[in-house]
Amino acid sequence: MIGTKFQDNRGFTLLEVIVTLIVAAILGSILVSFMGDNIIGSVTPLRRVQNANSLTQVFENITSDYNKLNFDDNDAGTSVALSTLSAHIDNGHVSTGDPYYGTYTIVYKGYIAFDSSGNQIADTSGNNRVLKVTLRQGEQTITSLFTK
Repeated sequence: MIGTKFQDNRGFTLLEVIVTLIVAAILGSILVSFMGDNIIGSVTPLRRVQNANSLTQVFENITSDYNKLNFDDNDAGTSVALSTLSAHIDNGHVSTGDPYYGTYTIVYKGYIAFDSSGNQIADTSGNNRVLKVTLRQGEQTITSLFTK
């Protein structure tokens, strides 16, 4: 083997590396253009479930407080549970409030009554026997009725 040159072919040439990077970039951009919105939007259902669970926990805290207020009312012979609960709901989303139910936005909070057809009307009688509360967190909304 006199006069024969041995060539070392154990690596990639610079040209092969550059072509591979260009092809990978083109394929990556095509993938992002087809899948980008779907990947970004895939978080939305998870966020909805988290908001629903958080809002359910808020209502469980409110209901627990309402049950305690009713128990205290029965012991004292008073009927201030709904008015006290209404005040607590106004302040219950403030982290420094007492009690603190959790994070929420009040959509509706007021006393209601029902007419003879079963339709909801504003309680103008002053009885204040049904407190309707609608709260929102994110895109989730829950309504509950509290009664005397």
